[in-house]
Amino acid sequence: MRLMLMCTGLLLSVVTLGCSSDDKAGVHPTVPGSGTIQLDGQPLAGAAVTFLPTGSTGGEESQGVTDDAGRYTLKTLHGVDGVAVGTHRVVVSKMVNADGSDLKLDPDTPLVTAVADGAKELIPSRYHSMEKSELSATVPAEGGEFNFSLKTK
Repeated sequence: MRLMLMCTGLLLSVVTLGCSSDDKAGVHPTVPGSGTIQLDGQPLAGAAVTFLPTGSTGGEESQGVTDDAGRYTLKTLHGVDGVAVGTHRVVVSKMVNADGSDLKLDPDTPLVTAVADGAKELIPSRYHSMEKSELSATVPAEGGEFNFSLKTK
């Protein structure tokens, strides 16, 4: 229980830090951003894709979830379509149950509960770590499509 409370507090802190009034006011406009994710040459369904602004890139992070064809479309944390122009670290995460089946997240059940029940990350840390991801994208003023082909080994 203590771990769940600590993780929930950390998550709320991260979300709060990313929610400035400047971003809501449109100081950092967004442009269209989408793409596909493949893992070992196959479309990766149900993966979370996050674009984290780096360097002088302003704005908030943008996220999307891949469909059965591995396709995603980005939206900001405030639900605005698109992604900020500039350089981003890209993070791809896919959680699975202990038996390898897709993890179906219930909005009423915290992710830390799923992890405590044996869920695990399917994607290697070189792609899913917010600090160490090797993936990056430079978003131009007109937006774009950002495709990534990941390898398990």
